Amino acid sequence: MDELSALDTEVSAMPRGRPAFLTVICILSFVGIGLGILQATISLFSAKFVKKTYAQMQQGLDRSERDMAKWDSASSGSGQDRERQRKMRAAMRKNFFGMESFTSDQVNHIPEIASSAILSNLLCLLGVILMWKLRRQGFFIYVIGQVIGWVIPFLLRGNAEGVFGAMLNVVFAFAAIVPVGFIILYAVNLKYMTGGEKIVTDQ
Repeated sequence: MDELSALDTEVSAMPRGRPAFLTVICILSFVGIGLGILQATISLFSAKFVKKTYAQMQQGLDRSERDMAKWDSASSGSGQDRERQRKMRAAMRKNFFGMESFTSDQVNHIPEIASSAILSNLLCLLGVILMWKLRRQGFFIYVIGQVIGWVIPFLLRGNAEGVFGAMLNVVFAFAAIVPVGFIILYAVNLKYMTGGEKIVTDQ
């Protein structure tokens, strides 16, 4: 029995290295997180410029709408034809330019969305660093960061209408695929991590 106990002690004290697969996904995460922080930082500091540009575009669109309304009033044809044209333009704007309300909300919420993206990426970075060190706590921090990075933009996405609204829902669904995939990949590697006790590695 004493020999078995001594053998178990020796085995548990043997150096354990980070699996190659875990190393690869951590490196991919480091790259993705770095790019995410860079993009969010640029968005945060360019928010005022984007708002100003969008306001100018909106003014041009409204001006075009007024010009078309004047043209309808001056054009020949029955009132029924003009009403049909007006409804057709309204339908086109709803279906193909339904992004208007979405874009307006997105532009107004750029600081919040960018700040949440920075927070999300920093949490993910902390989580990946801990998992790099084979610390199990990192996985849960990483999951929280990914949830924040998806939920907050979803809540602030605005009220898109028509075809664009349907497309937007598909985009958000696909946007969750990569985070969920990485969460699954890290979960598979949880068996190599510990709850916080010191690990001797050969790296």
